[in-house]
Amino acid sequence: MTQRFCRKCMIPDYVEDKEEFISVYLDQIPPQDRTEEAVYDSRLKACSICEYYLNGMCRLCGCFVSIRAAHKGQRCPGDFGGTTGRWETG
Repeated sequence: MTQRFCRKCMIPDYVEDKEEFISVYLDQIPPQDRTEEAVYDSRLKACSICEYYLNGMCRLCGCFVSIRAAHKGQRCPGDFGGTTGRWETG
């Protein structure tokens, strides 16, 4: 079994504002790789009501939800009743 790790803990200790760190990362995603704003908002909304969402992270995969949702081609890591995830790719 592989050991899981907390991605929030992997942000360097010298970074005082982790939310700002994530914001800067999001701003650097090339436009051609970023989801449209409406799709992004829809993904965040779906995640925010999910039982695996906790403090901005997905407890299924350990990702930062705001980062995963911002990338085109990403999907929700969940398998809910035979469907693949709670939001569409795009």
